[in-house]
Formats: sequence, structure tokens, C-alpha cells
Amino acid sequence: MNLKRLDIQLFLVTSALVAVGLLMVGSVGQLPGADGGPAGSYLPGQLWKLLPGVALLLVFWRVGAARLVKLAKPALIVGFLLLLLTLFQGVGTESSGARRWLSLGLFSFQPAEVLKLFLLLYLADTLSRRRNRLESFKRGMLPPLLVVGAACGLLLLQPDLSTALLLFVTALAMFWIAGVPGRHLAVSLAVIVPVVILLVYLEPYRWARITAFLDPWRDAQAGGYQIVQSLLAIGSGGLTGVGLGASQQKLFYLPEAHTDFIFSILGEELGLLGTLGVLALFVALVVIGLRIVRRVRDPFSRLLALGVTVWLGVQALINIGVVTGLLPTTGLPLPFISYGGTSLVSGLAAVGILAGAARETAESRPAEVGEPLERPAVRRAESGGESREPKKLRRSPARTFGRPAPRPVTGSAYLARSHTAASRDWRVSRRSRSGSAASHSHKGFSRPFGEVYARADRRRRWR
Repeated sequence: MNLKRLDIQLFLVTSALVAVGLLMVGSVGQLPGADGGPAGSYLPGQLWKLLPGVALLLVFWRVGAARLVKLAKPALIVGFLLLLLTLFQGVGTESSGARRWLSLGLFSFQPAEVLKLFLLLYLADTLSRRRNRLESFKRGMLPPLLVVGAACGLLLLQPDLSTALLLFVTALAMFWIAGVPGRHLAVSLAVIVPVVILLVYLEPYRWARITAFLDPWRDAQAGGYQIVQSLLAIGSGGLTGVGLGASQQKLFYLPEAHTDFIFSILGEELGLLGTLGVLALFVALVVIGLRIVRRVRDPFSRLLALGVTVWLGVQALINIGVVTGLLPTTGLPLPFISYGGTSLVSGLAAVGILAGAARETAESRPAEVGEPLERPAVRRAESGGESREPKKLRRSPARTFGRPAPRPVTGSAYLARSHTAASRDWRVSRRSRSGSAASHSHKGFSRPFGEVYARADRRRRWR
């Protein structure tokens, strides 16, 4: 196992997060009374849901990110249809006043989690194809922005404002990296921010969450109850925690202890050290994702890898911010740790796509900055002399998020390119030789196959 490969590092970090998630889900669900479920009901269900997630991870890792471009538009259409089905009675399942679930008999899932991945595929495909038109708002940014707006509108009908905001933030990051001018992004934010404030103010339960966030202890038995109980759980853990399975807040006090607020139970049972360890794993996941983005040369794969990294990182940041009282209460689960099959499967599939991009980069990796490029010995074909070993070259740093760096040309491929270019120039000079004195000024064009030109070009490239 080559631990220097980014896909292997990504697998190790993800495996650690999933292991922590299984540990905490088993701890929360081991007692009856945890969210009304029977004892031990959560862990077996999470293990069964882990299997399709691991399968998708391995499939996308082997397929690679670049080959998914053909699925971008069909996947987006499927995602919109699934969201629309949740609004119909009998197909969509209502829970806690929101129609976010789709029941298909044997199983149910959240189409919003599936749409996250499908929308990233579409944005990566569209922005990579329109990268030469992004300076124009109408022809570049507006079409994908309308698609993002339509997806957010369908999510608001469920209602699911938190997922809509997550998608919009991820889309803005992809717009910026793709090359959309800052003035276009500023105009979009100037329009969206007042709309979000209005949506929060007009909905009583959303406004109650804002007021509870500002002062949760003022109404600790109603609006601020969940935040207060979460803070009590984290504060009870101390440095090393009360011990795995010994949490008191998970019994009847903290609502949604196995899903959105599982990080509070983790802080109570494993203490500050446990929470810092989970934070370190998420930071490592984001850092590895950004390193993959830096190395990928294909524009579609680069944007898709960036979207996956921003999605997972921002969602984890929002969940931990909510649990610790730094952000208003939302309904976003903690990736890989919270109980829930759709979130786990979609997260593992996203990691598989990210690992596929890293695998493609590892198999055709460009030289690092300062790394010598080994060139094969070049034989002087014209003189028939002995072969010489060229000097080691150092590659200049590639653009971080710009156009992909050109593939290094070595050995016979380099000689073939020089020979082809010289032959083409020699033929052009022969056709224009009769009336153009300029054609004779190019070095080597008047000789067959441009021998002097090819030799000079080789010397320049080896230096």
C-alpha cells in the first residue's frame, strides 16, 4: 500500500470517520428510549446501508471521475423527478412537517441527498464546457445558475432551506474556481441574501430558531431546548468523556441524538479529545480533497472534485457549528457519522468520485515542483555519434486552478513531434518559396525535413 497516493489517504480518513460513526450509532441505539426505537435497532440498519455505499465507492474509484461526464444531464433530470415525486401524496413521506422522504415499498430515501451529487455532476460538466464564455453573465453563468435556483426552489417546497443553502454555497465555490468574474458573484449574492432573510422571517419556526440561537437560555424549555441540551452534553464530557455508552443526554433529553446532534453525544462520551480527533479527520479530508483538485488536469474532474470537497467540508462545518451553538439549528447530518442511509451512501459515492480523480492523477502524475524529470538518452541521428544523457530538467509550477499543465513529452514521442513539425514547416516553405524571401529566413526550412531546425529545437528543449 502506497501511503503517498492521495486516494489511499482518502480511503484511510473516510474509513476512520465511518468507523467512528458506527461506534457512535451503536452507542446511541443500545438502550431503549433513544428516539423511541428498540434497543440495538440502529447499528444493524446502518451496517446494511453501508454495503451499497462501499460498493458505489469502489465502482466510482475504478471508473474515474472523467468518465462520468456522460451521466451529468441524465442524472440531473432523474434528481429533479425524484424531488418532484416527494410532493405527491402517497409517494412522498411526511416527517416532522416536511415531505423530504420518498417511499418505494422495501426502502425509503431522501432525494435531496441524491440531488447534491447529481447537481455537482451537472455543474462540473456545464462550467467546464462554458469556461470560454464565463466572462458573459448571460451566456456563461446564468444558465447553470437558473438550474441551481430551480433545485433550491424544489427543496424549499419540502421545505428544506438548509440543504438549499448548502447547494447554493457549493455552486458559488464552483463558479468562482471555474473563472466566473467576481462582479457576477457579487450580484448573485446581493439578490440571494435578501431573499433568504425574507424566507426566514416569513416562516415562524425559522424565525424562532434565529431567536433561540441568539439567546438559547432565555427559553430553555421551548425554542432553545435542543441547543441547551446539546451544550450540556458537550460540557458534561470534559477532557476525556464519561465513557463510551455512558451518555445521559441520549436517553430522553436530547432530540435527534442519533442523527443531527450525534456530535453532542460524541463530545459527552469521548470528551474534548474525541471531538478534536473527529475535527482533525474532517480537516484532513478537506486538505486531501484540495490537493487532489490541485493535481487534476481535466477541467471536468477538477470542478467535480472541488464540488465534492466543498460539499462535505461545509456540511460538516455547519453541523458542528449548530451542535456547539455557533450557528442556528438546521437539519443537516454530520457526514459519515450521523445515522441515515441516504446520507451515508451519497457521501461514500462522493468520496469514490474524489478517489477516482486522485487515481487518474496518480497514474498520469505530472512532476512536482522541483522534481527532476528523467529523460532517456537521445541519439544524434544526423551525425551517428554516441548517445548523450541530457541534463535533468526542473518543471515550473503548474497553475493551481487554471488550464491543465501540458503532458511531459519524452523520448520517441518528442522526436516524432519535432520531425512532424519540421516536415510541415518545410512543405509550407516549398509552396511559398517562389515569391517569398521571408520563407528562406527561417532556419532549416530549405533543407529536407528541416534537419537543422529539428536539431536546434532539441537543444532548446533539453536546456
